[in-house]
Amino acid sequence: MIPALINGEFRQSISVFDRGFHYGDGLFETIAVKQGKPLLWQQHMQRLQAGATQLKLHLPDSQLLYREALHLIQQSQQSQFVLKIMISRNNTGRAYYYQPESLSQRVLLLFPWPQYPASYQQQGVKLRFCHHYLSPSPLAGIKHLNRLDQVIARNEWQDASIAEGIVLDNNGNVVEATMSNIFAISAERVIVTPDLTQCGIAGVMRAWLLAYIQQQAWSYQITTLKPSQLKTMQEVFLCNSIIGIWPVTQIEDWHYTIGDMTLKLLQAVAQIN
Repeated sequence: MIPALINGEFRQSISVFDRGFHYGDGLFETIAVKQGKPLLWQQHMQRLQAGATQLKLHLPDSQLLYREALHLIQQSQQSQFVLKIMISRNNTGRAYYYQPESLSQRVLLLFPWPQYPASYQQQGVKLRFCHHYLSPSPLAGIKHLNRLDQVIARNEWQDASIAEGIVLDNNGNVVEATMSNIFAISAERVIVTPDLTQCGIAGVMRAWLLAYIQQQAWSYQITTLKPSQLKTMQEVFLCNSIIGIWPVTQIEDWHYTIGDMTLKLLQAVAQIN
């Protein structure tokens, strides 16, 4: 049974009237837990706060969430988990309108660490382009509970040799992969990642990497990226807070090497604690 805390109590069910269930009216964060410690906690809380501000969602105090996260983690003998935090607007009946003073519900879940092949990080992964595309949205960047775009895109393929799928927007620009952000490195050693102001999720690991790249004074661009530009890149990698970095060695019939800049970033991410 998956350990779960709902509003601070150990139980396994929520109300069928929850607005997260009805409308996707809420937010979530997926956090790596290693050696009993939630990694990049402050960055996850900052994104959660930004999403709550945009949705006008009452957010529990981050210290309360942290105490409950540690309480949940202490229930297991394992040292590595995935912690999922979901915040949804409380039950307000069958209507899109909600009372401004509506409180929220918090759910914390502890999942086993995913068993991705070690080769994904060591030898790189193969990607494909998805047919499903993303449309511009005022909710761009935040991690709200409605993830149907990602569900549709991820279920376009069953080939186990393909680790991820790249999703484009309705103008044919590269946005992200189904569960991760994408970076590319040009022949001029400029690190490029797509602009996510119109659609996509601004990942916590993406933000950490951008801050690290700035600290190193490396050249980078946050910009629109066409598939034709991606084809010409020297290095490509994916990232999120659970997988860290996966180097990319193939997209469709395009091939890439795992270069020194990707390896340096892999080493930096491995030091996060």
